[in-house]
Amino acid sequence: MKKLLKVSALALGLGLASSAAMAQDIGVVNMQYLMMNHPERVATFEKVANELKQPEMVLKKEQDELGKRIQAFQQEVQAKKTAFEKDAAKLTPAQVKKHQEELDTWYKKSGQELQQAEATFQQKVMAFNAGRNQAEQTAVKSLIDSIKKATQEVAKAKHIDMVLAENAAVVVPEKSDLTQDVLKQLEKAKKAK
Repeated sequence: MKKLLKVSALALGLGLASSAAMAQDIGVVNMQYLMMNHPERVATFEKVANELKQPEMVLKKEQDELGKRIQAFQQEVQAKKTAFEKDAAKLTPAQVKKHQEELDTWYKKSGQELQQAEATFQQKVMAFNAGRNQAEQTAVKSLIDSIKKATQEVAKAKHIDMVLAENAAVVVPEKSDLTQDVLKQLEKAKKAK
């Protein structure tokens, strides 16, 4: 009998706890929609693009210069090869060997310098891409933070206990969707700036 009373009390306690949990007001927001329609999204990413414009132009100029160096190197190799082939018939075998060694030395040195320039350029490109990714991530984080703040303000004003991302909820009653209210709060916050 005591066990039955304990089990009944436990069941009653669980029932009250679950009904208390069910009594909480829960709202949802569509984060993707809010990100895509955030009133500051375009300006935020334009700012990032403008900040990256100058370094990107510098990289483009360096890429063009490197391309010209490669093309000039290839043309010089061809010119030296043609000149050597033309003069080889007039030279002694010792002179031919010496000339070939000089060409090989020049080719290796010039080729290594060019490879070093390419490697340095690639490092700059990787650093630029890392910086761009960081700037974009920072921009996204600032938008998400403003959405969270606006969501908290709407939830507080509407006495909502918990707000979930829409894709985290299986069933969403229309009255629980706070997305438009949060978007209005974001627009209000933008005007207040």
